[in-house]
Amino acid sequence: MTKEIIINSTNEETRIVLREDEKVVELFVEAPEHERMVGDIYKAKVSRVLPGMQAAFIDIGLEQNAFLHFSDVSSFYKQFFSDKEEAPPRRRRSYRDFDPARELRRG
Repeated sequence: MTKEIIINSTNEETRIVLREDEKVVELFVEAPEHERMVGDIYKAKVSRVLPGMQAAFIDIGLEQNAFLHFSDVSSFYKQFFSDKEEAPPRRRRSYRDFDPARELRRG
């Protein structure tokens, strides 16, 4: 399966196309007058991971999924955990640990 991202940017708008096997899978068009949501915090679900690009598409509840690059996450991670501290150990959660009502209350 061949995957590629095509980006076309002008002063008026930016267009990004994700193609798989010569077929358009996703299309994103952004005009400068659109409100940008950079810096906002969302509870979201990862819908697709693109390891070759070190990025992911994230479902944040809008019409189209958001694009998240690894560098956006890694810079936050470096800021949050100083060199003196180590990252907390990750514990794998089982689906049995998941309580939808608790997740909704947490927001």
